[in-house]
Amino acid sequence: MEETSTPTLFVFACQNYDRICGMTMNNEAYTAYPSEAEVLLTEGCPINVLAVDYGVKISNALGQIGFYNGKEMTVVHLFH
Repeated sequence: MEETSTPTLFVFACQNYDRICGMTMNNEAYTAYPSEAEVLLTEGCPINVLAVDYGVKISNALGQIGFYNGKEMTVVHLFH
């Protein structure tokens, strides 16, 4: 059976004049990788889709993601 799923990368642009609609995951109490500066958005947080790029070719992938080198993915650009 052929795989029909496509890797997808979500790119968020956040504009936070007052605060973010979420929780910063930059503390070891919350995440094993605090240096990633991950943000967990709250449920119902307003997000706008700016663009969707299909067929973006992955190149120069090193390490564990090297498996995807030369394959295509979808990139979704979002704004909060």
